Amino acid sequence: MYQNRAEKQSKKLIADSHRIIAEIEAHAKSLGIDTKNMQFKDYYRILGISSKSSQMQIREAYIKSIKKSHPDVNKSENAHAISERLNEAYSTLKDRNLREDYDRKFVDGSVKLNPSATSFMINRFMSRYNALRNKDIQDFNMRSASARTRDSYLSLIEEFIDWKGRFNQVNSEIFGKLYDDLSSIKRLKKFNESLLKTKNIHNDLQLAENLYLLSNTEKKYDSVVKDIKKISRSIETKIAENENIMSSKIRYGL
Repeated sequence: MYQNRAEKQSKKLIADSHRIIAEIEAHAKSLGIDTKNMQFKDYYRILGISSKSSQMQIREAYIKSIKKSHPDVNKSENAHAISERLNEAYSTLKDRNLREDYDRKFVDGSVKLNPSATSFMINRFMSRYNALRNKDIQDFNMRSASARTRDSYLSLIEEFIDWKGRFNQVNSEIFGKLYDDLSSIKRLKKFNESLLKTKNIHNDLQLAENLYLLSNTEKKYDSVVKDIKKISRSIETKIAENENIMSSKIRYGL
């Protein structure tokens, strides 16, 4: 009974994971992010060890894992792919020079956006922000024409120069889906890890493969989101400068 429930949970988890990974990849593409050039392989996670592990611990982890997943022993359809991944990870980490080079490139999580993607996102953000601002100007002109008192007119001005509402709306429209999908991936990863620890399915290679995909996606997009938040803050600073100058002129003109 429990075995069947666990298997159903694992199948649903894998399906949900693939769907959300596809969604986050599609949304990243819409932001000009080329995910094909952002491949990340967490060799330490593949072997089930930390980046602080000794060379002896790396070797022991590899031997233990390869015995379980070798196609001659395990008849799962993913066994061959997982064995290849283990061999790839071990061939890099067992060599001190290759390991040092790998650590410099990946352990610090330095998967970065390229300049063209950054420029594309800034242009897209500002285009949407200016469109909202122009709409607000039209609304202000229409409503101010019918303002009957000075206080109501001043209230309309304060509403218009409150630019943070526009900024937050655009930020949510453009980047919100990416943030939400990354949060979903983190939740699925935790559930995947807890499910793999259960007594009846801890050797499920499909779940192990799923955890690998989730972990790599999380690692990659954690870094992407950090860069996007820096972009967002730089845009906010620039907008604030321009809007505050405009606000001062409007207030001074009164």
